[in-house]
Amino acid sequence: MYEDRPVEAMFVIISIVLIIISAVFAVFTCGDSFINILFKERGDYLTDFFSSVAESLDNPYSDKHVIYPPLTVLAYGCIGKIISFFVDPIVGVPYADQMRESVAGLAIYFSTVLIFYILLVIVLVKFNKKRDKKLFIIEIFLLVLSYPILFSIDRGNSIIFSFIFCLLFVLMYSSENRYVRYLSHICLAVAVSIKIFPIFFWVLILRERRWGESILCLFIISIVFLSPFLLTDGSLSILIDNATTYVSSGDNMNGIINIRNMVYAFIPNDLELVSRISTVLSYLYLVLCTLAIILDKQMDRWQAILLAASMLVLGPGFGAEYLLIYVMIPLIVFLNACDENSKYTICVAIVFALVLSIIPEFVDYRVIGSYKSVLFALLSFTILVLSYRRMLGNVFGRNHVAEQG
Repeated sequence: MYEDRPVEAMFVIISIVLIIISAVFAVFTCGDSFINILFKERGDYLTDFFSSVAESLDNPYSDKHVIYPPLTVLAYGCIGKIISFFVDPIVGVPYADQMRESVAGLAIYFSTVLIFYILLVIVLVKFNKKRDKKLFIIEIFLLVLSYPILFSIDRGNSIIFSFIFCLLFVLMYSSENRYVRYLSHICLAVAVSIKIFPIFFWVLILRERRWGESILCLFIISIVFLSPFLLTDGSLSILIDNATTYVSSGDNMNGIINIRNMVYAFIPNDLELVSRISTVLSYLYLVLCTLAIILDKQMDRWQAILLAASMLVLGPGFGAEYLLIYVMIPLIVFLNACDENSKYTICVAIVFALVLSIIPEFVDYRVIGSYKSVLFALLSFTILVLSYRRMLGNVFGRNHVAEQG
């Protein structure tokens, strides 16, 4: 099964080797080398989920200053109402901690995780284009145990469902069937309504030159994103204010995840300067990626999707290791489409394996996450540079031919 698809084989072999190495070191370190790749404060496991559930119960935007879109807040609020039937508040004890330590709370959370895994497997099986079923099953196993998914589940972050809907969008937006494309727009709208930054995937519709559908997609996103505000105490302006305040506070500056964190690594003592420089660099990167995705027709589809994903991971805002979950989207497209056996595609497969696989952590939390993000950034920058080199070469090549003529 390896001879026909050597690129996939390289990804699978390296990923399996890294898992085996991680398992061996986990045994010898009594689990420390594995625990270290997760969130450092182990007392805060599943915090993103249960804190969000608790904060969504009463005046989430005005009192708790939440930074999630209203659809996510409503979902968390409904879950909180269900858990509150089984867990009575205790004075002096944070309600989020009470829910997290309750049987009902844990049962509901792990039910959502199970739903995520079922959806992931269904989507992968539905859109599988590979000939070898054994290799495909191994890849599903590797994706289920990937670093960003495990990190996201340990944090209890809703990004796992944003990822599923982004994946559905990417797998359907270029369909020949327009109704499938419309369904992809709804999927993107839901993804944006869970986590705002998947909006960057919208650029892929512009690449298809479907201008009318791009406007329709924006309209659907606006309706799905904004209408849940009617059932909350918030508004778009309040959400933007809460998110801006959180970003400018300097939280989430440990490790190197996005461009902002990378700038902070070089200028750790001046948050205002970091904010100015990183804002310019982040938006410049967004512009360069957007133009490359739209204009470079020779760019492979998986490369365009990778650049779109890199805008989520490396772009403006705040980042955590779970953002690397979006890297799985171009990987899935790459593995489905890549029949070319070259040094370039082999190197790309190796980078994907190193970014997404579990690697033992011996030093401190976020060293591994930082290394993975920098590696993904290097791959993204390389694809971006090659794209502009190719486009400029085409322009000057045509001019040279015209002059000779």
